[in-house]
Amino acid sequence: MEKYFCPHCGSQLTARYMVPVSAELQPHMVWVYVGTLDDPEIVTLEDHYGVESQLSWVHFDDGLPRVRCDEDAELLAALAAAQANAE
Repeated sequence: MEKYFCPHCGSQLTARYMVPVSAELQPHMVWVYVGTLDDPEIVTLEDHYGVESQLSWVHFDDGLPRVRCDEDAELLAALAAAQANAE
């Protein structure tokens, strides 16, 4: 994964997978963190991804799908392959 940070405050702004992971995670897709937008209301969410990291006091009641990264078989396979290639 390639990550981009604000040169002034160091906050992570975007992320991009370097290899295809799944249909939803492709190298041509750039993930922009909604909290970095001046007007986050313009964004329409499709799901909540990475909910295993959700803070205990954050509760989403919007009916959108909730996806755990640690249960995403395609992501786990891609990570295992990347680790094997790195060794």
